[in-house]
Formats: sequence, structure tokens, C-alpha cells
Amino acid sequence: MKILLPILSALLTCAPLFASDDAQVIERARKITALTAQAEDPSVKPLLLAALSDESELVRLVALRATVKTCDPAAFPLLFAACSKDGEEGRLAPLMVASSPAKGLDAFLYEQMAKPSSRCKAIELLASRHEKGLIAKLCDPSLYAEKGVNQAAAGAFRLCLQGEDFAKAMTFVFTSLPAGQCEPFVSALSSVAQQLPGKEQVEKGVLAQFLKLSPEARLGALELLGSLQSPSICQVLADEAKQGTVDYRKAIVRTLSKWSQPIALDALVTVAKGDADGSVKILAIRSVITLLEKKDMADATKKAEVLKTLATVAERDEEKQLIEAALKSVGGAESKKLPNAPMAAVPTTGKIRVLLLSGANNHNWQETTESLKKVLAKNPKFAVTVTETPWEMTPDALASCDVVFFNWNTFGKDKREWSQPMKDAFIPWVKKGGGVFIFHAGGSIFYNWPEFMSLIGGTWEKGTYHPKQQEYTVKIENVDHPITKGMKDFVTFDEPWQKLSNRNPARKMLATTTIPKEKSEKGGGGTGEPEVMAMTMELEKGRCFNLVLGHNAKAIENEGCTSLILRGTEWAGTGNVKE
Repeated sequence: MKILLPILSALLTCAPLFASDDAQVIERARKITALTAQAEDPSVKPLLLAALSDESELVRLVALRATVKTCDPAAFPLLFAACSKDGEEGRLAPLMVASSPAKGLDAFLYEQMAKPSSRCKAIELLASRHEKGLIAKLCDPSLYAEKGVNQAAAGAFRLCLQGEDFAKAMTFVFTSLPAGQCEPFVSALSSVAQQLPGKEQVEKGVLAQFLKLSPEARLGALELLGSLQSPSICQVLADEAKQGTVDYRKAIVRTLSKWSQPIALDALVTVAKGDADGSVKILAIRSVITLLEKKDMADATKKAEVLKTLATVAERDEEKQLIEAALKSVGGAESKKLPNAPMAAVPTTGKIRVLLLSGANNHNWQETTESLKKVLAKNPKFAVTVTETPWEMTPDALASCDVVFFNWNTFGKDKREWSQPMKDAFIPWVKKGGGVFIFHAGGSIFYNWPEFMSLIGGTWEKGTYHPKQQEYTVKIENVDHPITKGMKDFVTFDEPWQKLSNRNPARKMLATTTIPKEKSEKGGGGTGEPEVMAMTMELEKGRCFNLVLGHNAKAIENEGCTSLILRGTEWAGTGNVKE
């Protein structure tokens, strides 16, 4: 060892001379590996520390593994800096920090957390170490002046929040933070609440904290309350729906409409029957009809009973028509129990008939489908039908739609696809004038179907990746196309896909974004080049619009994204966009 140390020291000192010599790099890395067993030796620590700054990434990677064993406080700054680097070093360093037994490392990370410039990364690393005191320290409003801290802290909540800290965390989120900061925390709290042991005790605790909140704060906490989906929670929501502002009551209806439990039906029917505000009543009626479409929500008898009740309170023809259509879908003798006279079918003459495919996706398709329905409802030109079993489609379904809207893929666990007859009918339907809308990951399907891949222009394939969700500018590249005519560049917070495949050289790019290569707390990690965010393809008389934006409801409801959805759907269905 005494002979080896001077040699290694000399090699490290002269590292720049050997930077272009792979053999020398490998030799230095080999010697660092040999020193790992002696990592705690005081004479070895400086050598390992120096190796962390070596020009070769290979040597630095080996040194990272070795340095963790030294527990050397002098290495903390270098380890921390390595966590923000690109490549393998940036992936390995956080793992090393997470597993390090070094005394004083947590204190060092808290020092970094106190600095605005390094706060987000420090929070992430402390969370990876499951530091027990982290949640209490994060309940400090002064930490959140810098952008992105709420995202990092919400991630820490998911990893570290335990039952004993839940009440404090909930109170902090809904009373101490500005409303604009709360969203990631609400999602994190909802996730943690569903995983904590002792479900009944958790529900009691959440309810107790909820009832202590002001009316304004309760509005923000509805998502958390609704995520638990229990009879006691449902009763509280039903009671809350009898009071408060119209917006608050609507928010409760929207919360219940996301449930997968039948108990939500009765609560929503009660709102539909009893609310004095017409807009709340309409929302409740439509929410009940949507819930009835979910599998195992109610048997035929229950469905008919609920629809019969809705028919007695519906005032507008639009809701009456929806109720009639829903009743017809029940079928059998139960469908004849509605006492009202038959109503006309939902009028679609002159409307663009959109068939929204959902039911399986490697994203949260329930959330995005609801958001897409809301967006499309803004344009009276559209008559939207949703199917959550698109794999069961038959060719005759194409005759009743103008646009097939893909929010469905097989990239997740559900691999069910169209039958061969359905595939055989689809491309000819497009060629005759059919419209296709590929939404976000909706193109991650039918990879072995060349005609489909050409039609959609490109999708997520080998080599495609995305950095973390971040704020970026979407640049309108084609100001003359009907979809983007008159649109301006806009800023969004979304998932910026990079290196989307190109399956059709004739595709027209309408919008792009450029994500810098350099990573930062705010984002980056892209190619540094313009990447397609929206494009069109044409196939004889048919059209396809492919929109890469829209990872979640927040991204969908961005004004620019909403415009592209509405304008792209209209163009796919008609070939034009009327202002």
C-alpha cells in the first residue's frame, strides 16, 4: 500500500496529461477501486477526494462509490455538486448520498436547504435519506419563495410523511401556503393518506382537520378528502354540499364525480334534487350520468331508478336527452320504467361527432379524460361520446363519428388492441375523410402497424425521453395553418418530450419547444434543439392532428393547450377552423 499510494497520487496529479488516453484512465480507475477497501484510512481520503474532481467521468464514478465509505465531511460539497450533473454521475451521486452513513451529512444538507439556490436539490436528497425531521422543517412558509420548492417538498411528503406528522402537514398546506403553491402537496397528501395504516383512524384525523379549516381552505382540501372514498367522507361531503357558495358546491360535485364507489351516486342525486342553483343541478345530473357509465357502479335496476329520479328534476332538453340515451343503454325491461314520454335523440346534425377513446393508458386516463371532456364542452360544435372499452370497437362505430380522439394506448399494463377487422376498416375510413386526434401518449399504440404510424407522424419510441415536468415556451412555427392561425407563443408547465420519432417525412410541424441541455432546478435536460409539440398529417381526404402536450389536467387546462385541442379537433373533423 505504501508503494501504491505515491504512484496513485502522481497519476491523479497528472490526470490532464492522460485525459485522452483510455488506458491511463482505466488504470487510474482500477487503482481507485483497489483503494476502496482502505477508504477510511486517513492517508487514502485525500486521494479519493481528489479523484472526485478527475477529468474522467469513469474515475469520478469509481471515486463516488469509494468516497461514501470514507464518511469524509470534506467530500460532502463535491458529492452534493455531483448530484446535479448530467449522465451517469448525476444518477449515481444521489444514490450514494441516500445510502451514506456519514455523520454530519444530514446537517450539511440542511445547510444547503437554507440556501435558495440549492434548496430543491437538498430537499430531494434529505427525502431520499428518509430524514425524520424533514417534514417538520418543511412546514415553514419562508422556504417557498423560490419557484419549484413546492414540487420538491411535495415529493418529500410522499416519501417521508408518517401518521404522526399528517395533521401538522395538512394544516400547514391549507392554512399557511398560498393557493397557487398547494396543488402538488394536495396530490401528495392524498397519496399518503391512502397508504397509511389504520384507515379508519386516518379518516377521522383528516375529517377532524378538515372541519377546523376555514371555508376558503376547505375548497382546496376537497381533493384530499375525496381521495379516501369512504361512507363517512361521503356523508361529510353531502352535508357540505348543502351550504357554501355556488363554486364550493360545484367543487364538491366534481369531487364526488371522480369516485369509483356507488355511495357517491346517492349523494349526487341528492344535490341534483335539492340544490337551488341551476348550474349546480346541471353539473350534478351530468356527473351522475357519467358515474353510471363506470363498470360495476350500479346494476340495471339501480341505474333505471337513478335515471328515473333525474328525469323528474332535469329542466333543460340537453340533460333530458342525455338521460334518455343513458336509459336506452340500460336495455331490457328496466329501460321502460321511466314514466316520461320518449325524448328525441341527442341532435348531432351540423355538429362534429367526436369519439373519445379512453380506458387504458400509461398516464392517469381518468383525470385527463375528464379534463378533455370539459375542454371539448367549451365548443358547441362538438358532440362528444366517450368509450372506456375502445378495444371492443367494431367497424360500424366509425360511421357515427367524424373524429376518433386517442387518449388510449397500450404502453401501460393493459395491452388489449383493436380486432383485425377494426384495423382493416380504420385506414379506409380515414382516407374517405375521417379525422384523427392523437393526444399526448395516445400514439403509443399499434407500433407494428406501419400505416397507423405513418398516419400519426411519430410517437414515443426507442430514443425518445422527457426531462422532468417544467415550465417552457411553446413556439408557434406555422402561423398560416388553420389550427395555429392567429395563435401566439405561450408558456406552459408540462412534460417536454424529446426526440419523438419521425414516421412520416411529409408531416407539418405547427409548434415546437427547445429545452436546454443544461439541467437546473427549474428544468432543462433537453436536446437543446427544437422538438415537435404539434404536427399534422394528411391521408387522401383524411386528416390527423398529433398534440404532444397534455401530460395531466393542469397541462390540458393551460390556455394555449386548450386552444390547440379545440382548434385541432375542429380541423381534424372538417379540414378548417372557423373563428
